[in-house]
Amino acid sequence: MEERKKQPCQAAALLYVLMVALGILADALPVGGVTTEQTWARYPALFTPAAGTFMIWPVIEALLLLYTLYQLGVFQWGQGRGACATPLTQRIAPWYCLCSAANMLWVVAWHYHFLLVSLVLEGILLYGLTRVMLLLRGERLCLRERLFAFLPFSVWFGWALVTVMANAAMLIVSLGWAGAGISPETWTIVLLAAGAGLSSFLVFRLESPAVGFVFLWAYTGILVQHTSFSGWDGMYQGVITAVIACLAAILAALVVFLYRRKGT
Repeated sequence: MEERKKQPCQAAALLYVLMVALGILADALPVGGVTTEQTWARYPALFTPAAGTFMIWPVIEALLLLYTLYQLGVFQWGQGRGACATPLTQRIAPWYCLCSAANMLWVVAWHYHFLLVSLVLEGILLYGLTRVMLLLRGERLCLRERLFAFLPFSVWFGWALVTVMANAAMLIVSLGWAGAGISPETWTIVLLAAGAGLSSFLVFRLESPAVGFVFLWAYTGILVQHTSFSGWDGMYQGVITAVIACLAAILAALVVFLYRRKGT
């Protein structure tokens, strides 16, 4: 019976390993004859951040490694809350499996330029992460659970939100959609504002400043892309102004949240 309880977490650990391995092979081979970065560069959307921004993914993988080990019993030393984490990780395991599987399929679809399929897979990934975040949000978490579970999934959730928006923008570029008479610059400003508002809301709703910091990182990457010589080189001043305003709004939300938490 005890071994049966461990099986979902073991399956999640295996899928994590496969996900990381596929991510490495996708660029090393590369899958579809292109790297992940080359696919991003093929569809130049105004919402896409600078290439260096995607270095957040190794950080996500490292954080997920901590959770993967944690769900297998590592870091659960001592008495009390450590042992109580097992039912929680068992409930998370099926959603973790779904997220890892969706991410692997996304890599393949992305490298073969199936942008609509990749967007659907990103949506499935985001749904799975939402379920995980709601499970975690519904628990009274100890420090270890916040560090080894809540933080990794918060960062992954925040980045998944960013990539869904970026993927949607790139799909529009690939289809050559004219924007219903609205300029790409205006659509990008609307998307930036929506993302900033959503991330600020989630910081308070999920009590997760990590989501806000992920958006700060992503929006800084967008700003770099729009101001650098290798990017848009200042062509879209409206977008630059909007990004700066959004960065200020997200930062303000984080300051208010952390100030309120300090006061409680």
